[in-house]
This record gives sequence, structure tokens and C-alpha cells, in this order.
Amino acid sequence: MTFNNNKMSKLVLDRLSKLQKLPESGFLSGGAVANTILSIIDGKEYPINDLDVFIIGTDENSKSFTTTPIRTNEEVIGTDRYENIIINPDVSNSYQIKSTKWDGLINYVFVEFKRKDSEEKNLYKRIIDSFDINCCKVGIDLSDSELIISEDFINFITGRQLECTTPVTPHTRQLG
Repeated sequence: MTFNNNKMSKLVLDRLSKLQKLPESGFLSGGAVANTILSIIDGKEYPINDLDVFIIGTDENSKSFTTTPIRTNEEVIGTDRYENIIINPDVSNSYQIKSTKWDGLINYVFVEFKRKDSEEKNLYKRIIDSFDINCCKVGIDLSDSELIISEDFINFITGRQLECTTPVTPHTRQLG
């Protein structure tokens, strides 16, 4: 399945902005964007519970977390001193949720990266790559309306098969 990313981004933003005025910057991603795309493709409505907007940096007026799990999509495989194989998340390419703040339907998620790339687009791609379920791995850069979409999301749209594609996220690691 192929679709025009610019046209799809505009359609998604038009629909979601009717629910609440969207900020001019940040990264709108996850279920709201995914379900809106599905609604456009399928011609039926899917639920929108909230609008997750990721902001790179911190906000002193938001609910702060002192210990949130590191989020990444990569693993490091190694051995311990007894030659047992161990698998750990690769935190060198990770981010951490530092705080959140609600404004109506918008859930602002303030994040800090362990290692920053030179471009925000790369950081936004790292955010969706770290999501554990394939059906949510899509987002829109609100500063220029660019749709940022993962291969996992394309596979979900095409095959409609829900998959845990990043089992190293904090919650899915607990399931194992």
C-alpha cells in the first residue's frame, strides 16, 4: 500500500485539529495519528483517546519523573564473567521521559536523549522506533507537517497484523 505522505499528513492534521488546537511544534505520534490514518483508509471511525505530543527538552511546570525507564529499540548482546549470554537494551541510542503535562486532550511528553543527533527528524524517528507495537509507529512533525512513518507501521497497514516489534521496551520486557 502506498499513499501520498504530504496529503495524508494534511488530512490527519485537519481531523485532529478539530478535536483541539494543536501546538505549532513538537512531534505528534502514536495512537491518534495511527487511528486517524486507519479512519481515512478504511472510511470508518477509530477511537482517539488522547494526542501525544513529544517535546525534546524539559518543562518546569510539568509533572516530573525522577526514575522512568530508558526507551530504546536496540539490544546489546554480550556475556558476563561466567560466559552466560546476556541481552540488555542499548542505552547509547536511547531517550528518557522526563515529565508530562496535560492540556485537554493533549499529553505533552518531555523527553531527553542520551545522545542527540544533529537533526530533530532523526530524534523523532528514534521515538517511533522505540514504540513496542507496530500499529503506533507513526507521527507528524508539527513544525513542518512532515509524516514520519516506520516500516513496521507500513507492514501493519498492509497486513493488518498487530505485532510487538520492539520487545526491549520497559513494559514488554516484563512480559517475557
